[in-house]
Amino acid sequence: ATILLMLMASIGIGVSYAYEYPFPVGLLRLDDINNETFVQVRRIEALGNFGARFIFLNNLRVIILAGIMSLFSFGSLVLFLAIANGAFVSFLVTQIIILDYNPWLFMLTFMAPHGILEIPAVLLGFTFALRIGAGLVAPPQGLDVGQGLLFNLANYLKLLVFLIIPMLMVAAIIEAHITPYIVVWVYSSG
Repeated sequence: ATILLMLMASIGIGVSYAYEYPFPVGLLRLDDINNETFVQVRRIEALGNFGARFIFLNNLRVIILAGIMSLFSFGSLVLFLAIANGAFVSFLVTQIIILDYNPWLFMLTFMAPHGILEIPAVLLGFTFALRIGAGLVAPPQGLDVGQGLLFNLANYLKLLVFLIIPMLMVAAIIEAHITPYIVVWVYSSG
């Protein structure tokens, strides 16, 4: 519930920043997307090799970082990660609205194909990472702080290995290899 509450707050942050700092006209043109668009994105050196492996490792890194940060911040920094992710997505969707594109079509094509797996995996990872830090302040009933830490850490690692990693792998493959085709099919002008 705490993670979802922070995500809801982050939507407001993203929307307000989008209206305060709108994209310049012509910066984002969805009607000009074609197969070459994704080839050009992959050539941007700052992104590295923007394939399924890169996407998977980036998402996994964020969830592992959340678990580590939770230990040192009693879970509070996990909330910051949730806010940052939610604010970024709502900022982008609001920019789409400002530029007079259909936000539902944008989310269905750019986010939904892989987001069906990626978003729940990230939310679960953040939730169980938050429990690690929160367990240091209020251990589960009947356990001392050390036992509570081990209990929450074990649950986090089990979830990570058996559910989150497989979900992130499949989501990364979809994001790298299927989402671009859906986007081109929907937005290509010719």
